[in-house]
Amino acid sequence: MNDWVSTIPAPPTQPTTRDLTTGSYRGNNHTFVFNVLSSAWSSDTTQYDVLKMKTISGSTGSGFLSPGTSFDCVDLLT
Repeated sequence: MNDWVSTIPAPPTQPTTRDLTTGSYRGNNHTFVFNVLSSAWSSDTTQYDVLKMKTISGSTGSGFLSPGTSFDCVDLLT
């Protein structure tokens, strides 16, 4: 969030493939929870808060079979 960067969470155990077409595209419905510091949010009402999500993988690749992710939602709770 903005300039704040989270720690890297431990990976889920499923799925064990990086292909979204293997029938395990939902994996085990793993939820990642991050506690964003209140100081990470902009206090300037004229500025937008920016959320960036990066894909981190233990597998290498580029182009066609590069690591990827899919998600259903992002839930911001206060």
